[in-house]
Amino acid sequence: MAHEIASSKYKTLQSVQADLLSDKITCKDLVTYYLGRIEASKHLNAYVEVYESEALECASELDEKFRINPESVGKLFGMVIAIK
Repeated sequence: MAHEIASSKYKTLQSVQADLLSDKITCKDLVTYYLGRIEASKHLNAYVEVYESEALECASELDEKFRINPESVGKLFGMVIAIK
């Protein structure tokens, strides 16, 4: 299920996690959104490497783990990071 993510919607991890808990978004939705932002700003050369398939695979695995047992994912569940 694809969800739309507004670029200014999430200011805190708590707001991301609230939407994850209420099934408004998934980790895969978040990763897909941020990968799209990276692609849109590709001309800036801000990222040396982007591991798109690995990020999407990991997000899908976390979504499944969360679906089975929400307590199993940890305190930073939903945090998407990039290292430049």
